[in-house]
Amino acid sequence: MGTARDPGTGGEALVMNRQPRRREILANPFFVILLGTSTLFVITVLAYLVSPYVLAPNPARPPRSQSSVALALWFDGNGPRVLGIEIVVMLLAGILAMATDPWFAPRSRPRKGERPESGPPHPGGAARWP
Repeated sequence: MGTARDPGTGGEALVMNRQPRRREILANPFFVILLGTSTLFVITVLAYLVSPYVLAPNPARPPRSQSSVALALWFDGNGPRVLGIEIVVMLLAGILAMATDPWFAPRSRPRKGERPESGPPHPGGAARWP
C-alpha cells in the first residue's frame, strides 16, 4: 500500500498499488514429499485391504488372474513393512515441512521496496513507513 494524490480532491489517499501475490503452491519440497508419500500410503492401505479378498477362495467368483494373486501375495507378506516405512517417511517429511515452512513461505519474505514489519522503530518514536 502507499499514498497517492487523489485527482478528485487533490489530497493524499491510500491506494492499493501492490500486485496481487501469486500463490507459490508446493514451494516447500518437504511438503511435496509429504503429499506424495501420503498418496502412496492411501493406495498401499487400499491394496493391503483388498488382498485377502483376492486370496480367499470363493467358488461363486470367477478365478483371479495370476498377476492379481501374485500382487496380493506380495502385499500379504510385505504390506506391514511398507506401511511402516511410509508412516516414518510421512512423519519425517511433515516435521521437516513445518520446520522449514518459514524459509519457503512467500508471506515470510519481504517484497521489493517493502520494509520488514519487525525492525527498529523510526527515530521519532513511532514506526513509520516511507
